[in-house]
Amino acid sequence: HCAEEGVILELRRMWPHVRQAIDFVKRMDTDGDGLPEQKSIWADWKDVGGVEGRRYGPHFTLLWLATLRAAARRAQEAGDAQTGKAYEAMYTKGLETANRPVESGGLWNGSYYVNVWNDGRKDNRVLEDQVVGILFGVVDAKRADSIYKALVANETMWGVRETYPYYPDSFGYRGGDYHNGAVWPYLNFVDALSRFRGGRTVEASRIMETVAYADLTLHGDYLPHENIDGETGEN
Repeated sequence: HCAEEGVILELRRMWPHVRQAIDFVKRMDTDGDGLPEQKSIWADWKDVGGVEGRRYGPHFTLLWLATLRAAARRAQEAGDAQTGKAYEAMYTKGLETANRPVESGGLWNGSYYVNVWNDGRKDNRVLEDQVVGILFGVVDAKRADSIYKALVANETMWGVRETYPYYPDSFGYRGGDYHNGAVWPYLNFVDALSRFRGGRTVEASRIMETVAYADLTLHGDYLPHENIDGETGEN
């Protein structure tokens, strides 16, 4: 009981800062559709120039929704039920936008969430980083199953590539390198954890074992690395 009270006190101490952070990201939603737009390259992939001109990305969009969902749930404990209701409304609106077909202003292409660009491009690359939305419970079971099926094409003998098919060379990195198709051990762990939680234990175990071998054992250095080349397996 004392430990629970301590957690609530800490939450209330932190709450003003949580609200400030949410207010900051909310200001990125300049068109009022419930989703923050990428400004310059402020979002994920912050060091990859190839994403300049992107409006929405599945990764940061779904993390934003997960943040709103969690904050709405904690608002009551923080003694701020009014703000909690506002976050619930923001979450509902943002989720509805994200789940719209791409042709109707959303991110869903019928099989998985995709990047949306300011110039109207339809980007149908399969991005593994959208599994964060599954992990944090903002993607329904039917869509989650569809995303996992799409990610089959991303799998290699070293793990699941972040991006596939690859972007053209003009993206800034050749296919299989860095964010243009590399296997990211941390992201593969997030992917596997989302599958474990959804009862897909065979798939999750396969991903964990494959990436662990490629990252730690294959090259004999037994050290974790930032990413593994999607074409060569080099860590």
